[in-house]
Amino acid sequence: MLTRMRDPIFNLWKHWDDDLARQIGAVNLLRDIPGAQRRADIGKLRDEVGECAEPGPISAENWLRGQFTLTCAKGTVGVFFTLSPTQPPAVQHLSFHKLESPSQRLGAPTGPPAGVMCAGVN
Repeated sequence: MLTRMRDPIFNLWKHWDDDLARQIGAVNLLRDIPGAQRRADIGKLRDEVGECAEPGPISAENWLRGQFTLTCAKGTVGVFFTLSPTQPPAVQHLSFHKLESPSQRLGAPTGPPAGVMCAGVN
């Protein structure tokens, strides 16, 4: 499921859409950070890093938490997300951050990355 969320999340990066966010998001996604604020924050970051290429592969921390990078004209953006343990899973946490280097990994809001990678997580 992590890999299936990458493209809709990338679409939100390219052009934030509250309707798409509601379709793929858990009930808390737009309550935690309203759509207007997310749109503004992403727009500011997009202005800083420039045009971005297609998203890189998913790096899974566990079955419900992963990240991928966007290689952009003026830097690399890390995209970190967590899915809800519901059926179907939905995005309950989503963040975009400019990285110091393309190899940097983002940590969950609850702490740094565990350093354990899950192979074959889809």
